[in-house]
Amino acid sequence: MKLQALTWRSLPWIKASRPQWRYALRNGIAMCLALSVAYWLNLDEPYWAMTSAAVVSFPTVGGVISKSFGRIAGSLLGACAALLLAGHTLNDPWLFLFSISAWIALCTWACAMFTNNVAYAFQLAGYTCAIIAFPVINITDANELWTIAQSRVCEVIVGILCGGLMMMILPSTSDGATLLTALKNMHARLLEHASLLWVPETTDAIRTAHESVIGQILTMNLLRIQAFWSHYRFRRQNPLLNYLLHQQLRMTSVISSLRRMLLN
Repeated sequence: MKLQALTWRSLPWIKASRPQWRYALRNGIAMCLALSVAYWLNLDEPYWAMTSAAVVSFPTVGGVISKSFGRIAGSLLGACAALLLAGHTLNDPWLFLFSISAWIALCTWACAMFTNNVAYAFQLAGYTCAIIAFPVINITDANELWTIAQSRVCEVIVGILCGGLMMMILPSTSDGATLLTALKNMHARLLEHASLLWVPETTDAIRTAHESVIGQILTMNLLRIQAFWSHYRFRRQNPLLNYLLHQQLRMTSVISSLRRMLLN
């Protein structure tokens, strides 16, 4: 009986905190609302609206805004590419296949060149073009291409609007407060990491700690991008925050180089 009680209390929905429940509730309502609106608008594939609402449902306001911009830009770019490529090459199957493949290759290259939501926008542009273009191979009316493209974009926008609406109704933690707290903790973390690297012995703990510090700085850079969209004050201070994170990352490299010089 005691074992059953411990098992029951360890369930995820029992251990979840209030912010986690708020996030789950907001995400669930946004998905249901997006699906209902898509059915009401009689869109072709209503589940795409529900998927978009789930994709942009971040725990923070800045995360929702930045992800939404990336998803809208990628969907519009992919839809325009599908209209241009399929509209001009649909009568020649080999040319059609080559042009779509070239577009996907270009988006893959751009995705590798950029980071964060810019890379996500190019990634989305690549497979959105394929999703829109390939189903039109078997159609006889060329106007169906426009119908499929505009339906896809409308479904994405409906999902994003529903996710943003639920974020306003059930707001969560601020990106800025999380970023400032992480910056304060990182100063102490860097001092602790520096004292650890002065130890002559080389252990797995030192290597793991070094990778952990770099990972935390990269995570703070993501918080900086999200905070940029959450409040105008962080947009004004964005160059300073970016410089501070670069200096912290540079400091880890300098400390590691000094350690190699001392040991060798």
